[in-house]
Amino acid sequence: MGQVTIKVYKNTNEKLPKCYGKYYGKVLHRETLDTDDLANHIMSHGTLYTDDVVLGVTRKLMHCIAELLTEGYKVKLDGIGTLYLAATSTGSDTYEDFEISKNITRIGVKFTADQSNDSLYTARMMRKNTNLTTKIGNSKVSFGEQEGSGSGGNETPGGGAIEEEP
Repeated sequence: MGQVTIKVYKNTNEKLPKCYGKYYGKVLHRETLDTDDLANHIMSHGTLYTDDVVLGVTRKLMHCIAELLTEGYKVKLDGIGTLYLAATSTGSDTYEDFEISKNITRIGVKFTADQSNDSLYTARMMRKNTNLTTKIGNSKVSFGEQEGSGSGGNETPGGGAIEEEP
């Protein structure tokens, strides 16, 4: 079971009156792992392939996905999700006034997680396979399902613990 730390913060944005003064949680990321780190992780699971083969396949996958996206395809990785391009644009008053060079302001890659029943990336599976913790002072408090807890797959509500304010 993975462990994810939740940072609890107070919304101090007065422009959001419904949210102002309330406490919310967000995931505190450890670090960003690069392609080499991913390849090393894959190899740590006992693969028969050497690091150069794992890195080669991973890099080829990256280049092919980019190529297919720029050709207008969506790319679905079964059990993971779908990558696709999306455009941000400004409006024009008429169809004739619309110019790609003027009105398209950004092209970016979007991702939608696979939500099929066999996916490991559904909210239900992430909650089931993740132990949530938050820091309170110098100690940590855990939330979520523990192996052998007998919860029968019911989600344990997170929250309740608030990081001490400075």
